Amino acid sequence: MKHFYFVAPTLVVAIALAGCSVSSNDISESAPQATETKASGVPRASPSVMPSQDPTGTGQQWVDAVMQQWLDFEGARSIQGFIWPFNLVTRWESTEPGEIVLHVDDSITGNAEGISDYSATSELDSIAGVMMQSVAEEFPTVENITAVTEDGTLSVDYARGKWERSQPVSMRDSMMAADPRPESQLKGQAWADEKMNQWFEQLGVQGPEGLVSSFRLITSWESSEKGELVIHLDKSFPSSYEVGSGMMTVEEDLQGISVTILDNLYMDAPELEQVTAVVDGSGQAKSVDRDDSWFTAS
Repeated sequence: MKHFYFVAPTLVVAIALAGCSVSSNDISESAPQATETKASGVPRASPSVMPSQDPTGTGQQWVDAVMQQWLDFEGARSIQGFIWPFNLVTRWESTEPGEIVLHVDDSITGNAEGISDYSATSELDSIAGVMMQSVAEEFPTVENITAVTEDGTLSVDYARGKWERSQPVSMRDSMMAADPRPESQLKGQAWADEKMNQWFEQLGVQGPEGLVSSFRLITSWESSEKGELVIHLDKSFPSSYEVGSGMMTVEEDLQGISVTILDNLYMDAPELEQVTAVVDGSGQAKSVDRDDSWFTAS
């Protein structure tokens, strides 16, 4: 299986945004542990409601069935069979098609577990992310899970796309076949703007200023050929710098930027065939294509 964002054996190039989010590793390490405990006033999803009975992705029966899938996936009889903080979920509802809202006890804001560097927002993100991992395959109609405190002061969304991007490369083609994305009909600069805005939205930022490392040096983007996205970086782009125990070269860094963007947009932008990162005024550039080994399962 290929692992993305590696541009050299010991050098990792990846998007790292301010704040915390659930990665695929975070989800697997923090998944609830099933225990046999008796429910006490906590609503339980009805085991009689199956996905095929309500494929529309809306309504209380549908969200109850999704919740039951989460319980079954973890081997729990009720929410109280989960470990903290997952057992703080008090109720659930669906207000829009494909949308699930998990209401979480307000005590999550108080760090009752005494965890260092505690973040209630990160814990809410974990709750929504772990549930998405548990139900996404069985319920393709689940598009977004929101974990919100009962008083409404804190809220975190976990979109299906985030789960999809965490899956092995070998699963991408089958997921796209099961849920094909439409190709954009825009062209030229309008198309390039759409793709970059799509990427920024995925990452939860307004633009390059919300990113870190070399990604902050992105100054503009364009498209002169159909399916090809060119990313321009400021001429102050470093010639090399230390990363871990090695040195990152310009070519490696540019490749990492191109791979990251194409990887993140791979499923949502099926018409995107190539991404090229260019350092303005230097003539240095690196392109990656959709059919490169980075995106081929092995």
